[in-house]
Amino acid sequence: MLKKRGRLIIKERNYLIKLTEDELIKYYANKIIEDGLDETQEFNYIIYFKEYEHSDFINKHQKEILKYLKRDQRVTDVYIDANSSFNMVFGIDYCPYYYEEDIADELTEDEEIRLFKKFKKHIKEQIKNTRKEDFYTSTRILVKDFIKDLKEKNKEPFYHRITQVIAESGFNEKYIDKYEILVDLDNINELENILNTYIRNLMEEKETEESW
Repeated sequence: MLKKRGRLIIKERNYLIKLTEDELIKYYANKIIEDGLDETQEFNYIIYFKEYEHSDFINKHQKEILKYLKRDQRVTDVYIDANSSFNMVFGIDYCPYYYEEDIADELTEDEEIRLFKKFKKHIKEQIKNTRKEDFYTSTRILVKDFIKDLKEKNKEPFYHRITQVIAESGFNEKYIDKYEILVDLDNINELENILNTYIRNLMEEKETEESW
């Protein structure tokens, strides 16, 4: 694949992709988001028009591209700044390395143990309710489905804690695809072992504190 951003030729197969003007606008809107998510380590990123081969096209149609960026669920805020760039803020669930320990620390030890055990059960139910050959998901989807039924006060702290635990385990680096951390039957046991280890460490810490 040609590396320069915005190239519309797939060199290996000698394909020339012809797009209408509107299709090219949509193409760049999606590519700008994916490039931003691929580069960011937090939840915001700036991409300059000049980074792309067809920068003149982007400059000419910046308002139309901006419209599609604003509609995308991955983007929570975006504007064009004076330096001919798109300044984007992404939903944090699309940023697998971003978490805030201060928010995660709002959970008590007992709440963490209970919620992590419950999350493990949630994963097992997902596997049970899906044909083995069809089980294919991501940590983002697993966590998002789980926290929607939690008490409001626990949603954000659990999100930040589970994101921290998975990110610090090295699981992300092994299975990341753009902004998704892929989970299937080949690595689900590894994810469960990470959760088991964290739960076990929490329980040992709790027992040590209670013995004092």
